[in-house]
Amino acid sequence: MYILFFVIGLLALLGQIFVEKGIFRKSLIVLSVASFLGLGYLAYQDAKAIETLNVQLTSANQDLDRLKKYEYVSRLTHTGSEQIFFYASDPNHPLIPQGLPEILIGTYEATDEFGSIAYKCDTTSQKKYSAAIKFNPDYPFSYLALAHCKKQSGEQDWLDHAHKALEIFEITTKIGGHHSEHDVALEVVQKLINEN
Repeated sequence: MYILFFVIGLLALLGQIFVEKGIFRKSLIVLSVASFLGLGYLAYQDAKAIETLNVQLTSANQDLDRLKKYEYVSRLTHTGSEQIFFYASDPNHPLIPQGLPEILIGTYEATDEFGSIAYKCDTTSQKKYSAAIKFNPDYPFSYLALAHCKKQSGEQDWLDHAHKALEIFEITTKIGGHHSEHDVALEVVQKLINEN
């Protein structure tokens, strides 16, 4: 389109040189002005399209950064590890990795042989959930556990923890290769919030 408008405008301008005064010359002037206005309009539309693309690209980059940020966390289970540990309640057990798993030892218990767990809501466990959040604020299971415990005890800030867990689980469940516990936890936190 640019070339078409440019050629028409250029021909109209050149035509004015060879045409004497009169209606035809005025028509060529109008045609050249219209062609260059058309070029300006196309340039304006392209600038708006580029601006829209830049906004979309910025948004996509932010989404990518968010996915990169939560990629590791998406593979972690409620134990704080990529594996589930039901056998160890001793933080000194040689198979318990350091970090989140070490912090979270003793905060949950198995409720069946299929991997279902229940979060403990005693004072020690709640302190451990808070410590896990300080250790890794992107780890969603601690927010879920605190939301569950605080809701049970009637504390008002339980919903803040539930919304934070929801926010993170909505990201981690979109990441390929995430642990299936994230899908279950997303449903649990949604149910917890909806029961409010």
